[in-house]
Amino acid sequence: MNAIHRPEPVALIEPMLSIADVCRALSCCRRTVEHLRAAGRFPKPDCHVGRCPKWKRTTLEAWIAEGGSR
Repeated sequence: MNAIHRPEPVALIEPMLSIADVCRALSCCRRTVEHLRAAGRFPKPDCHVGRCPKWKRTTLEAWIAEGGSR
């Protein structure tokens, strides 16, 4: 009996956010994000593309749920 070949579902790839994307999402300026990063009050990037830090949306959502920069 021939089995019907069904492709496996494709895992969704979470888009990575740049600093500009983060600023838009948080309604703040780049300087604010940089100050928070320098003070250790912002999540570390999930990866870097070249020298550009990138974050997952879920990383930022978790940071906000934990109280943000407090």
